Amino acid sequence: MMHIDYVGASRFPTEKANGYQIAQMLQAFQEEGAIARLIHYDERPVELRNQTPESMYELRASLRHENYEVPALLTKALAGNCI
Repeated sequence: MMHIDYVGASRFPTEKANGYQIAQMLQAFQEEGAIARLIHYDERPVELRNQTPESMYELRASLRHENYEVPALLTKALAGNCI
């Protein structure tokens, strides 16, 4: 079984196109039997935090992923976007 860790240096879910692409990619990996894990931070406004990737992107199935509360600077460093 393949394990995939995807490090995102932006909020997720997001209204931007890259959020849709990430969701579709994770869903495709999972449908092929991989365990996909998204590592990201969440800096969305509090009133938007109840949105799920499944509802926002109209996904076919729930994403089986783990979200971690990681400091933004660490996540950016892991993704190669050091300040």
